[in-house]
Amino acid sequence: MQIGSLMFAKGITCLTLFLLLFFFSISHTLYSKSKTNIELIGDILQIATPIATLALTYQRDDSEGRRSFLKGFTTNFILTHMLKRLIDKRRPDGGYYSFPSGHTSATFQSATFIHRRYGLNDAYLAYLSAIFVGYSRVYAKKHYVSDVVAGASLGSISTIYFTKRF
Repeated sequence: MQIGSLMFAKGITCLTLFLLLFFFSISHTLYSKSKTNIELIGDILQIATPIATLALTYQRDDSEGRRSFLKGFTTNFILTHMLKRLIDKRRPDGGYYSFPSGHTSATFQSATFIHRRYGLNDAYLAYLSAIFVGYSRVYAKKHYVSDVVAGASLGSISTIYFTKRF
């Protein structure tokens, strides 16, 4: 009885995460008239990739992996935003806080976590997502290539320390 209810709770959690992502994506699409499709998809993937990664730890019943992912995600978030404010590099479109790319660091952190924890076969879609996000940031003139490379590096490095093979 307990196992069945535990599986049901995990299924509800994954379903809830999926529905939140779905409704966020729709609302983001409806209210982002000034963005190109490439930029919009990159914005959505920047959120969808970490959510899917977290959901994967539930699907695999991997509480140790979940803790590792959250430690890496939190470390990456803090370091990325500290560097953005310390360096305060101008964006190609004139905005602030270009270096490093937060979108790219979040998606590469997720992809590297999956790769390190579960193997490359499970990570290739996350890596494609992360590469697309990096491309979208340069395409939208939100970042220079160096910002994206730094974000990818920071995201990957921030999760390697915390993540061991499943």
